Amino acid sequence: MKWPVIDLHCDLLSYLEISEKRSAFDRVVHCSIPQLKEGNVKLQVMAVFTQTGQNSVESAQKQIDIYKKLDQNYVGDFQPYQSKTCPQIQTLLAIENASGLWDEQDSFSLGLKRLHALFQSNYRPLYIGMTWHTENRFGGGNSSKVGLKEDGKRLLEELNQQNIAIDLSHTSDALADGILDYIEYKNLTIPILASHSNAREICPHPRNLPDTLAKEIIKRKGVIGLNFYKNFIGEHEDDMIRHVEHWLELGGEHAISLGADFFYEGDLSSIVMTKLQPYFSEFDSAACYQKLLSKIQKMIGLSENQLLAFASLNAEKFITQCLQKK
Repeated sequence: MKWPVIDLHCDLLSYLEISEKRSAFDRVVHCSIPQLKEGNVKLQVMAVFTQTGQNSVESAQKQIDIYKKLDQNYVGDFQPYQSKTCPQIQTLLAIENASGLWDEQDSFSLGLKRLHALFQSNYRPLYIGMTWHTENRFGGGNSSKVGLKEDGKRLLEELNQQNIAIDLSHTSDALADGILDYIEYKNLTIPILASHSNAREICPHPRNLPDTLAKEIIKRKGVIGLNFYKNFIGEHEDDMIRHVEHWLELGGEHAISLGADFFYEGDLSSIVMTKLQPYFSEFDSAACYQKLLSKIQKMIGLSENQLLAFASLNAEKFITQCLQKK
């Protein structure tokens, strides 16, 4: 059996932004069209990845423009999300770092105009993350200890109004706590997820989720996407299974999902300089999903229904919830 797969996070757009000579068929990006098809991916969330900096808004706009033309440039391969099955790989947009819409010096209203322009052109993002790694105007990234700032609160109010999910994958612990506290204090109904994060209890990396945060996501009917990046997994490829087992122990049967975080390592100087292989060889591209699911079935003994939920149904239910208009 080939399980249908939904993946909550990949960086194909930032790969394509670098050069017009690049193609979504290039297997070096680990989430190319052939690899997605081999893995039986039915829906791929395309993240707009930018670091906070001088060109973050410009870079994000280029990626958004690329996303808008995916179905035209790859006819028969990509199709914008629709609530029914189709032969193409369906896609949804996400904003990994809110700095892609709000420069550090912009007025808040200007960033809102950029966000609303996406609604008007029918490219509503599934989720938005406040930060990427470092601190910005909204709060602290996972490399900091900074919490929620005033613009972060304003962003949460807007996400609540639009029913856009907040992604906790790159927050500091203080920012994640601040987000949850503010949602509770204001009685907001924002969907919550960690689109590409693993368990800190299994691999003690600050990018991974502490149990307290994972439990909150599970309690609030969010989803957690298993990240395939080696540094967030552990010393051995079988540690991927341990992350899934751990979330199940926390009561996350209806929260576990896939968020592999596939990207082209050649675009990150920190990886090139260390010659680090970012993924375990057995699970180094979107082509591996069926192999991983079979391995999980064998090692953990999940039922067909549980595997199907992990592969796609948990994410599908969450996406349906997010795309419902208030």
